[in-house]
Amino acid sequence: VGFPLCASTDEVTVTLDAALNPGTDSEYTYCENGNPFNMTSLLEGNPNPGGQWTDPAGNPINPTFTPGINNAGIYTYTITTPDCEAFA
Repeated sequence: VGFPLCASTDEVTVTLDAALNPGTDSEYTYCENGNPFNMTSLLEGNPNPGGQWTDPAGNPINPTFTPGINNAGIYTYTITTPDCEAFA
């Protein structure tokens, strides 16, 4: 049954880009009158430097969160290379 002499195979090698390590997600509770803090220091793991933070609306921001000025919500740290993007 079939054509066994016409079979062929191929392989695909997948490699993860080591430069794409944004760290891992974390949660932080703060007081509205608390001191500003660097959000990058709250990421778990070993996040690569050079990423971009965005606020809950998707606007680029600096990594310093200032309670009472910045709104509560999900802030995202994104690492981008020419071929890939990763975020935490």
